[in-house]
Formats: sequence, structure tokens, C-alpha cells
Amino acid sequence: MSAEFEVKMTPKIVFDFQLYHTYHSFSGIFGILFGIGTLILAVATFGKVSASMTAVYLLFTVYLLPLQPVLLYFRAAKQAKLNPVFQKPLAYVINDEGITSAQDGNEAHIGWEQVLKVRETKYSLLLYTGKRYCSILPKECMGNQLAAVAGLIKKHVKAEQIKVGE
Repeated sequence: MSAEFEVKMTPKIVFDFQLYHTYHSFSGIFGILFGIGTLILAVATFGKVSASMTAVYLLFTVYLLPLQPVLLYFRAAKQAKLNPVFQKPLAYVINDEGITSAQDGNEAHIGWEQVLKVRETKYSLLLYTGKRYCSILPKECMGNQLAAVAGLIKKHVKAEQIKVGE
């Protein structure tokens, strides 16, 4: 079994990855909880503390809850536009030996034993080979190859390392 496809990174795909990565980390979860906490604090202390203190609480709330995803989107758009690796399509071949990517005559191979975890987002499959190293495989780029890729992942990666359909 084998799957071949090309990946062209777009701001949407990079944003999807950054959202997942941010909000599935300790700091992302802490930021949400802290944002909710500052909102509760602003409401609970309204009129009991100075207006400037309430404004500080609300500023933290706005920064941590609705503004953070907006900032992530702009960072993703900038990264998709400026990162040289994202400028040209990456050709992927996924088979029983692992994952091979090629771009501009350069080729990289990842064996299945190097895949530490697999996660699914709305738009992509994420194959982590380290804490900070991840291959982003957009579903839209795989097209009808998605079932073959999923089958290869299930065949070669331990079930406890795979979390899809979250």
C-alpha cells in the first residue's frame, strides 16, 4: 500500500496547526482558564474596585480569549507567506517503509518507528517525530489518498500513539 500527494501550505492549514498546537498545550489551556478567571473577576468585582482595575481585568480577558486566535491567524499567514519551505509544494510518498518528502531535489525520510504520536485536526493529520517536530499532512491535499494514509498509520503506529477524531 502506498500514497503519493503534494502539499502546498496555506495560511488556513498553518493556522489550523497553530490552533491545535497552542490549545492542546499546558500554556494554551492555562491561558484559557486565566482568561475566564479574569472575566469572572471583572464581573464579580465590578463597582467594588476602581474602574482602572476592572479595565485591567477586561484587557487580560480580551487578550487571552478572543484576541489570541486572531494573533495566531496573522502569525500563520505571515509564516505561510515568508517561510521558504512553504513557498513550493512538498511531494510526499507514504508507504510501508515510512514517510518520504521531497522538494527542490532535497529528500527526507522518516521511518515509522520515529513517529511518536499522530493527531487529527479539522484540516490535517499531524505526525509528530519530536516535541517540536511535526509533519503536517493536509486532508485536502491527500484527496482520495486519505484512506490509504490512515490505513498505513494504523498499520505502523501503535494505537495508543494515535488520537484521531477528537
